Amino acid sequence: MLEIAFNIAYNFAYYIIGKCYICVSNLKLIKNYQLGFLFALRSNRFVSIEKNRYLQIQELDIPEYGLEVWLHDFGYVKVFCTMLKYQQQHYAVYLPNDKQLYVITF
Repeated sequence: MLEIAFNIAYNFAYYIIGKCYICVSNLKLIKNYQLGFLFALRSNRFVSIEKNRYLQIQELDIPEYGLEVWLHDFGYVKVFCTMLKYQQQHYAVYLPNDKQLYVITF
């Protein structure tokens, strides 16, 4: 289904993905098309800021400008944390050009 969407709307620079489509194979598919994405993360999702040391995203102290982390079996993404109805909500952003991750802020 994602491949059909890419062929129809290939001009988009990035995609916003619903939680039901978040799996490594879909993320890699988007990456192979040289596109970016934004998606919400569950608070128990494991990420790494140091090699081979994985923590749940809710355990991280994420600054306002975001934090670059390693997503298992995928690569680097930049994560952000916002408050949504008295709960923390975590988001991940990926851009095909790694250097662009440094300038993204929410």
